[in-house]
Amino acid sequence: MDQLVQKNVIKDSTFSFYLSSDTSDAESFIDLGGYVEDNIRKGDKITWFTMMPNFYWVAASVTGLKFDHSAYKLN
Repeated sequence: MDQLVQKNVIKDSTFSFYLSSDTSDAESFIDLGGYVEDNIRKGDKITWFTMMPNFYWVAASVTGLKFDHSAYKLN
């Protein structure tokens, strides 16, 4: 994350999750560098968590990534 910030790929070293409540909807995602305000229900608050240094995420079932409006399928 720090390297993405240093290279101006993302604005800050944060990430957020959007989990769709509609099981027929494939729009759940992780957003690197911030969050999408339109996906927060009016009146709801953001809960911030401090991550430990060198904490690595392992996700064996990830099938693709999306940056802005560009999607990338993983093999």
